[in-house]
Amino acid sequence: METTISIYLFIPFTAWILSQSLKYFVQGLKSNSLTNYRQLYKSGDMPSSHSALVVALLATIGAKNGIHSVEFAIVAVLALVVLYDAVNVRRAVGEQGVVITRLLQSKKKKESFYTAKGHTLMEVGAGSLIGFTVALIMLRFL
Repeated sequence: METTISIYLFIPFTAWILSQSLKYFVQGLKSNSLTNYRQLYKSGDMPSSHSALVVALLATIGAKNGIHSVEFAIVAVLALVVLYDAVNVRRAVGEQGVVITRLLQSKKKKESFYTAKGHTLMEVGAGSLIGFTVALIMLRFL
């Protein structure tokens, strides 16, 4: 039995893995330490992995099925929702998390917890560019 993975999954997840790995290295360079492995799976920061994933899927479907296909239209709408969410909704949640953390610190609590961060427009743009570029390169060879 032959097992192959669909390019509709392979290309977007490759873009996601690349973006998430770049996030680890970008944050490592900023902090002069590559020991924060949480960067490999956390949300927020540069570049946006969500944007890379959804734009790579959009580019793959556009290249394979055409930009006039119903699949492209569906993923285009999905991509707009994901990109909007990454910039606006998740950013607001991240800002609220910072305020809550500061509030707890001011009460002298010693609890440590993780707050999810949203993305800036630049982070979403960088993730989108990664997703589009990965799709174009991989479509040429697959």
